[in-house]
Amino acid sequence: MSLLCSVFFMPFLGLNYWFKWFFSLMGFVFLSDYCLLLW
Repeated sequence: MSLLCSVFFMPFLGLNYWFKWFFSLMGFVFLSDYCLLLW
């Protein structure tokens, strides 16, 4: 779920590396919650 969301979000946001590092630092939990809210 987390990986799938990240793959989906990377191109959508545009700033691939920046957002990738940002989410990595925050944690996969936050990313999962964000994806759940959107879905």
